[in-house]
Amino acid sequence: MNTKKKILIVTGILIFAFLITNVGLPLRYNSIYAKIDIRSNNAKIFIIEKPFLHKKELNSLTKEYGFEYALISDYNKLSDLQQKGMIKYNAIIENYLESINREDWKNKLESKIDSIERTKIPALY
Repeated sequence: MNTKKKILIVTGILIFAFLITNVGLPLRYNSIYAKIDIRSNNAKIFIIEKPFLHKKELNSLTKEYGFEYALISDYNKLSDLQQKGMIKYNAIIENYLESINREDWKNKLESKIDSIERTKIPALY
């Protein structure tokens, strides 16, 4: 194998390693997929699962804001690469949502979620 081929192979490996560590390319949720999901009107935000709300209830509230929640039941079991990919994905989606929704959309949504949670949490007597 000549020197030129070796340099191309090493360069390819370095580029692939960069994409894996910085973009999360082999994972489904990364910055590239966030942009694809925005274009296809399929935006999601990853959150830690809420114990008293079901996915259908949460997403019925988020539809008007242009996204759905993707619930993560055990965030700590995900690899560092998966966690970083989800964080990057969420950041791009949240920037997009800021651009299409009113300024206070997040506070209004959180208020609606909190009011539903309060009615579902069992009283401790």
